[in-house]
Amino acid sequence: MLTICKPEFDENSGYEGKVRNSFFSCNAGICIGSVLADGSISACPSIRSNFCQGNIYQDDFWEVWTNRFQLFRDRTWMKNGQCSGCKFFRYCEGNGMHLRNDNGDLLFCHHKRIL
Repeated sequence: MLTICKPEFDENSGYEGKVRNSFFSCNAGICIGSVLADGSISACPSIRSNFCQGNIYQDDFWEVWTNRFQLFRDRTWMKNGQCSGCKFFRYCEGNGMHLRNDNGDLLFCHHKRIL
């Protein structure tokens, strides 16, 4: 798995600041793609099945990666609900996709739990 670190943040960032020098952000569909056991093409095996973008037995992986993963790459749609006014959004970009329900709503903010 490739993880791209976000810019450094200040020393007042609580627990997260003690274990990392930057926020961890979800890279599902940005630099991570997965093929599940049933052939589903997903941005990550940890996210809900309705976020799958194709099936390896029916679709070309490169086409899915290039054209259908825009939902994961443009995360402006995530800046709503509890993320709408968050000062950390530029770092976490809406938390991990695995923390979203079937409608894409954030179930809970992991940064609020650890900061």
